[in-house]
Amino acid sequence: MIRCRTDSIFNRANTDPRNWGDNEWMEWHANAMSSALLMPRPAVRRLFDANSRFGSRCSQIIKTIYDLIEFCNVSHEAALYRLKDLGYVQANEVRSFMPGSSLMACGRSL
Repeated sequence: MIRCRTDSIFNRANTDPRNWGDNEWMEWHANAMSSALLMPRPAVRRLFDANSRFGSRCSQIIKTIYDLIEFCNVSHEAALYRLKDLGYVQANEVRSFMPGSSLMACGRSL
């Protein structure tokens, strides 16, 4: 079965994994595997550490998101969730780094 997703699981009302069906779990596993292949932990760590020169942790995260988008050819959302999965961004901070947020608007000058 080939299934193309039209929306993000994070934008849907059913974000509680306890309520996911087989399709949601397959999508989650596919996303986890592809993000690990496209953005390996050592590469993400090197980018994040290299961006420490930008001063604040917020600026470091924003610059790392932009670098992952450019170097790994991934979406903004994929880069952000990889940083979350690796512990660089806390779950309660994710919305702050989504496209269109005030933090991301400030980060465009980096």
